[in-house]
Amino acid sequence: MVMMLDWDDMAAPEAALESEIGRRTAEDAAGASIAAEAGLWRCRRRRREDRAQTCCSTKLAA
Repeated sequence: MVMMLDWDDMAAPEAALESEIGRRTAEDAAGASIAAEAGLWRCRRRRREDRAQTCCSTKLAA
């Protein structure tokens, strides 16, 4: 049995798939941005903690 496919029926799932790919790409980009920002905050916090430790140990040694 041969099935005839209508090209219009094929276009709708393809458009939906492209839309889903676009949405996920945007979510991934937003997630990467949030992760990068969180990494930056962790780095800044560690730097502050390191400075505070160095400052306190210098005062104690003096």
